[in-house]
Amino acid sequence: MQPYQTADLKGGANITVQDVCPGRVVEHIEMVFDAATYGVVLDALTHPGPAEVSRVDKGLCLQKTMPGVSPGDLTAGEVDFWTHAPPKLGEHQVKAEPPLAAYAAY
Repeated sequence: MQPYQTADLKGGANITVQDVCPGRVVEHIEMVFDAATYGVVLDALTHPGPAEVSRVDKGLCLQKTMPGVSPGDLTAGEVDFWTHAPPKLGEHQVKAEPPLAAYAAY
């Protein structure tokens, strides 16, 4: 997995879940439902500029899921995803690498 620093966005903020809730472990798919992630996104959408950890409600660390989503919804969503995910999660599979484009050969 690539470290989050590889997805730097000019003018944005790299905030980890652990910046908000130390020790919290959230799987990739769980980020969609996670209460702390929700808090960071909500902060970014309701304030000018990037999100700031200091403005995120630390009470969200006591919740597993964002408001309006129950732990049962989280479990059902994960089950649905893994039940319907195509093999290799839909990655495009090829038998060999295509030839290198001329513009990239230099």
